Amino acid sequence: MIDGDTLQVVEAGGERVTLRLLAIDTPESGQEGGDQARDFVVERVCGSAVSWRSHGPDRYGRTVGSVEVGGEDLAVLLLREGLAWRLRRYLEGQPDAVREAYEAAWSEARAARRGLWAGDPQPPWEWRKLNRPAPGHAVRCADRR
Repeated sequence: MIDGDTLQVVEAGGERVTLRLLAIDTPESGQEGGDQARDFVVERVCGSAVSWRSHGPDRYGRTVGSVEVGGEDLAVLLLREGLAWRLRRYLEGQPDAVREAYEAAWSEARAARRGLWAGDPQPPWEWRKLNRPAPGHAVRCADRR
């Protein structure tokens, strides 16, 4: 686990794949909310069977992916908990159901003032302009046993 929107999965053959979750951005390590987003993901994926689907590489060479845990899209869960921003431009070209699920989860969290929306959060892309992200505190699921 690198942070709330980037994780590393190990495939059945042992290959490690770094996944950037589709169309969301969570606070950075060192930014308010960053640890909460990372810990939320850790609690859901460690010790759980996950499935994922690639949407191709991003500009940094990471694989953009959708991750399902317990039959639910991890990015939608983060959005619903108010721990992420949805990025509309990356939802373009996705199926209607995907776009609608992301929008509904994001809107629900904002309306309920859940998670980040309890305050006036600074988007990660603005925070990065002013700050150098702290090295991510990687969490290995194997270390949590």
